[in-house]
Amino acid sequence: ITRLEHEIDRRKVNFDIGVSEEVDLDYFDESDPKWKTLCHDCTSYNKAKSFRQGTYNLIIRATDKASNSDLEEVSFTII
Repeated sequence: ITRLEHEIDRRKVNFDIGVSEEVDLDYFDESDPKWKTLCHDCTSYNKAKSFRQGTYNLIIRATDKASNSDLEEVSFTII
C-alpha cells in the first residue's frame, strides 16, 4: 500500500488508497469482525463507505496474485 488517506463526510468515509501493482483490497472492521472486500484486481481505490456512529479501527489489506499481503491501519470516529 503506497497511499492510504481518508476524509470523513458525516457518516461517509472517503478512502483514497494507492498500491504499486494489481491487488485485492479488503478491510477488517473490529466492530464487525470479518474481512470485507473493497475491490478485486485494482491498482487504486477512491470511493466512500458508510459507517454508523462510533469509533472504528480498520485494517486495510492488499493481497497480490502471489498471495503476498500488506496491512495498514486506519482509525476514525463518526459523530
